[in-house]
Amino acid sequence: MSDERKNVTVICNHASGLQLRLYKNHHTGDAMGKMPDPKQDTVQLKGGSNQVDAGFLSAWLDENEGNDLLLNGTITIVEPKEKGEHDGEPGKDNVVERPDNESSVDAPAPDTEAKEEKPADA
Repeated sequence: MSDERKNVTVICNHASGLQLRLYKNHHTGDAMGKMPDPKQDTVQLKGGSNQVDAGFLSAWLDENEGNDLLLNGTITIVEPKEKGEHDGEPGKDNVVERPDNESSVDAPAPDTEAKEEKPADA
């Protein structure tokens, strides 16, 4: 198993950014409340596209299901696109099959008009 951390793209539509943190239950006497979990990292989102650890994001989403930041589009989670059968590699031609009379990035369409042969007069 790889110890490579998996990241998820999160779009923050708040120009000055947002801070995401996880909370834990906290007991004070008979009252129960929540406080930031000091054992967990805080994630600072900048306005625009951000890479966030998938584990942290999963825990944050579990705690914040139905949060207005998600419902009103202030934070958008970009789902990774699964690679399809005909997806190419970066920097390579994505054409895997070329039907007759069509062109691709690297080859023009075949000439289908009949060429007139010129008699060889010298």
